[in-house]
Order: sequence, then structure tokens, then C-alpha cells
Amino acid sequence: MTVAGESGKQGLLVTATSLPSGASFNSNTHAFSWTPSLAQIGVHTVNFTASYGAYSETENVVITVIPHGPPVISGLAPQKGPTSGGTQVTITGSNFLPPVQVLIGGVAANVTSANGGTLVALTGVSPTVQVADLVVINRDGKQDSVEDVFRYYAVDIDISESWSTTFSEYYNPSVGMGDIDGDGLLDVVVSASKESNPHTVLVKAYLSDVDGTFRE
Repeated sequence: MTVAGESGKQGLLVTATSLPSGASFNSNTHAFSWTPSLAQIGVHTVNFTASYGAYSETENVVITVIPHGPPVISGLAPQKGPTSGGTQVTITGSNFLPPVQVLIGGVAANVTSANGGTLVALTGVSPTVQVADLVVINRDGKQDSVEDVFRYYAVDIDISESWSTTFSEYYNPSVGMGDIDGDGLLDVVVSASKESNPHTVLVKAYLSDVDGTFRE
């Protein structure tokens, strides 16, 4: 806010009194600056006085600080990542009030960038594979959430690599394909008998994701 005075008037003095804590007033530019804290919600009166010689005039300006609205989540990308964490996600929305806490599936994410409309965070380590809720909590405790918006998967699996490691003690392996989880995508099923005990069979299922990767 800038207090207007007669331009170029020599000897004109503008002052401000009853400034709230953290506020400032520049008597040269007549600019008033203040970012209220959460503890300053309420009504504040600042007195601005313009003096010129024997003449002066005071204007009492009433400033009402209202509570910040709750955060609003409108988007999340990407919407999946490994349980090992470290996936960078971008959350879009409005009314984000840093410092902000982000929870994905109850796991705290490391917020690396935050402003009123965009949050960037790294996912934490999830104890289990899950379809997770997203929660954003402002510093004043107000929050917003979106259900079932992020999927933690185990790991992306290289089928050829896991074949040689997982089945190193087995023989007579076979591979089948089918839609195991009902998502319309072909999944891979691998089975083999243990060399030392043919009655022991190892079966692994690799579920296909839409991006061409597999999860065990």
C-alpha cells in the first residue's frame, strides 16, 4: 500500500504510527509493507499523518487480517512410484501456506519447493504396496485430501534378470500369460520345479502396468 501525497511538494512529511509488529513504512516513498503472521489475525489500526509546516492531517486506516483459507488440491503428477520412495511429485492447487506438510499414504514426503499454488515433494518410503491418499496440511493446521490418488508399487522388474536370479536353483521353467488382476493387460506368470525336490514349485507373477513396466 502506498500513501498518496502531493507530488513534488517540498517540506511535506508523511509518517506512520501504531505500526503492527513486522510492518514498515518508508517516509520517502510513502510505501507501507506488512505480511501478517497467524498470531496477528484480527483488526489493526495504523495512523498515517501528512504534515506541511503548521498544517497536518491524519488518516486512521483499519486493516482486518482474516484467517487463510484451507488448501485446495487440484492435481498430482505422477500418480505412482516405488515403495522405496524418492519419486518427485508435483501437487497443484491453491491456498498452500508454507511450511506445508505432505502425506502420501500416511508417509511424510520431503517438500522441496512450495508456493501458493504448486508444491514439489519427494515421496517417502512406504512400508507396503498400496493405493494411497494424498493429504496437504498448511502451517495453520488446515488441510485438504484426495483419496486413492497415488499407487506405491514394489519395484519395476526386469523379467530377463529376475529369471536368472530367482530361478537359479530350479529347472524345467515355464512361462504363461494372462490377465491376473483384471485390468485388461496381459501379465506374466513364471513357474519352475526345484532341482533337489521336484515337488517344490516356485511360481512368480509379474503384473503389467500401462507404461510397459512390471511389478511382482
